[in-house]
Amino acid sequence: MLDVGLIETQTDLERLCIEPADASPIPILCVVGVLPLEPEFEESRAEHAQSMKELEGVLSAQSLRSPQAMPTSTGNDSADDTNELEEHVSAGSEGQPSAPFRVAWVNALSAAGQGVRALFDLSDDLPAVVAINPRKSASAAYRGPFASAEILEWAEDCYHGRGMRRFDFELRIAQKQAAHDEL
Repeated sequence: MLDVGLIETQTDLERLCIEPADASPIPILCVVGVLPLEPEFEESRAEHAQSMKELEGVLSAQSLRSPQAMPTSTGNDSADDTNELEEHVSAGSEGQPSAPFRVAWVNALSAAGQGVRALFDLSDDLPAVVAINPRKSASAAYRGPFASAEILEWAEDCYHGRGMRRFDFELRIAQKQAAHDEL
């Protein structure tokens, strides 16, 4: 299974998104899921697991090099998602490599997650996804169902510049200092 990296610090953001984009001869898009996780609650763990499955589906599908490389359904409850991804990859890729993405996630409830939300003006609706092109200082927020096929299609559009907007700030997720000292 492909790994969706966790962003907990600025160093993680640089390692997972910024440095690969800077080092690559071709543009790389970083797709970051902003997912809530409260480990002490079973419902939160279950919702997080489902969201991670969708992000892993994006990472898996984008890494395919031909329609024949898509794994077949195993008959589990994610068969519908797998079939949607198969159809998307078969219809859209025509044997061509997908756009190169890095996929990561950040806990929406953490300081890093709040930093990502603030930087990209993401709503408090959970979960959320943002595409970042560090090389071009551009980003786009995803607005749609949290499903692999739809996120993949949106990310491929973002890779080609559709829906991306330039930003004029440094990609820093460090917690911002309070505007005033508390007494």
